[in-house]
Amino acid sequence: ERYEAASATCCVNTGDPPLLMFCGDMDYAFANCEYMIQTCQEAGLDATLLVVNLAGHALVQATDEPISPSLEEIEELRLHFFIRHLLLSGL
Repeated sequence: ERYEAASATCCVNTGDPPLLMFCGDMDYAFANCEYMIQTCQEAGLDATLLVVNLAGHALVQATDEPISPSLEEIEELRLHFFIRHLLLSGL
């Protein structure tokens, strides 16, 4: 019960802002990220999970292969998200 109360998913409500999460497919918390996005979407929120292939926690490269999308591509996606939701929405 205490763990559930500490989870961000228990605080989701329809007035929350859009959410963009990046998570490595090799991150130990990947299932938690998926659950958070699902919870937000079920509440009717604009919530997107961008899965970074071959990345662990904090998007650290987890194999000898480069992560995909690259950190530069991730930064561009993040920028477009903020432009769309902050600048273009009039906030």
